[in-house]
Amino acid sequence: MTKTVLYPLHFTPLLKSVIWGGDKLAPFKGIVSDRRDIGESWEVSGVPGRESVVDRGDLAGRSLGDLCQMFGSELLGERVVNRYGSRFPLLVKLICTSEDLSIQVHPDDLTAATEFDSLGKTELWYIIKAEEGARIISGVNRDITPSEFDQAVAEGNVITLLETHESRPGDVFLVPAGRIHAIGRGNLLLEIQEASDLTFRIDDYGRTEADGRRRPLHLEHARRVIDYKYYGGSRLAAPAPVAGSMLLAGCEHFKTLRLITTATRRWALPLSRGSFAIATCVEGNVTLSGDDFDDIALPAGDSILVPAAIRKATATGDATLIITTC
Repeated sequence: MTKTVLYPLHFTPLLKSVIWGGDKLAPFKGIVSDRRDIGESWEVSGVPGRESVVDRGDLAGRSLGDLCQMFGSELLGERVVNRYGSRFPLLVKLICTSEDLSIQVHPDDLTAATEFDSLGKTELWYIIKAEEGARIISGVNRDITPSEFDQAVAEGNVITLLETHESRPGDVFLVPAGRIHAIGRGNLLLEIQEASDLTFRIDDYGRTEADGRRRPLHLEHARRVIDYKYYGGSRLAAPAPVAGSMLLAGCEHFKTLRLITTATRRWALPLSRGSFAIATCVEGNVTLSGDDFDDIALPAGDSILVPAAIRKATATGDATLIITTC
């Protein structure tokens, strides 16, 4: 039997309809759709039960979970397998908001594993586009106490305890587990996070579902995981748009870089045996090339997973790529 050779993997995007969605995400991705409630496109998902499915090449139809079992460190990388086994540890998605998201918080790995048999949820946002007045909420605006939080909840003014930022293209926000946060309306952003869908709502502005019932809050869960300490500004300054690569942010769960490419040369992707790499084109169009695979066109709004076994890949074209490794 001929052994299947790994190649950069493209997945069918999972488009999610949400109460705060709109009609701008599909056009950004070049997808024709009449839906006016699309808020998320899950590009590469390792969330159990909602794993991405390959849509091109010899492995089309295979789920990401199946491929992790089949290929192990060839796909994931030695460092990733040593930490996570055959589990794919990240979720990368595009988010576009026509309304404010709920004020919420996520648990850390220990709490999530103990109570929900899940990974925790630390995440990073890269702002792609922002309408006038768009904002990001991230963290408290001073050290607070649990009793101050409870009082604000009772009075319906939790937002007065939180730090609000003007949203600007190119900005980066690293949101550790335990940090209260919210994405405001008018944002188009890339979210990189642990492969978890655990969210504890704190305030949802009294919104209701289609059946008229208010969306549930999760205050008891939230209280157990909130970090009440103020750490200073959450926004990481937008780096100057200069050709080449630079580190945007890193944490114990992932490392994210920005690579600005041009059509006049081939730009090497940061690859290693230790980890896979996920590349998302957020602006322009780029062609990925390598010795072990055919050229791949990657337009704005598209993502590709480069297995750890691929040692060399280059990008050509006037584009901005956001690249994440573990």
